[in-house]
Amino acid sequence: MSEKAELVQPPPYPQSETQSQVVVVQQQQAQGVTPLLGEFPTTVNCPQGHQVMSNVYYKSGTMVWVVAGLMVLFGLLCFAWIPFFVDSLKDVVHTCPQDGTVIGVYQRLKI
Repeated sequence: MSEKAELVQPPPYPQSETQSQVVVVQQQQAQGVTPLLGEFPTTVNCPQGHQVMSNVYYKSGTMVWVVAGLMVLFGLLCFAWIPFFVDSLKDVVHTCPQDGTVIGVYQRLKI
């Protein structure tokens, strides 16, 4: 008793008359939002409306104090002053070169 199976194809997918729509999205930089600041000067919009390359200066922050504290904790008291002279441990303050307004601060260690 061998029966031959008949191959049946499913009915075609119904196609509706639809119109395709193209959506164009343009990103705009929001006013008052500062871009990611790092340890180097960056092109930013100053709060006063200037688009400038920021000036940077270094300020002792949390990372400096933690490293100095660890040095004291491990008995290196005579070397604990060194982190206060190492820029790569300090926070970076970005300012506007035209009017000196602080644009933002890059913190090495946030607590």
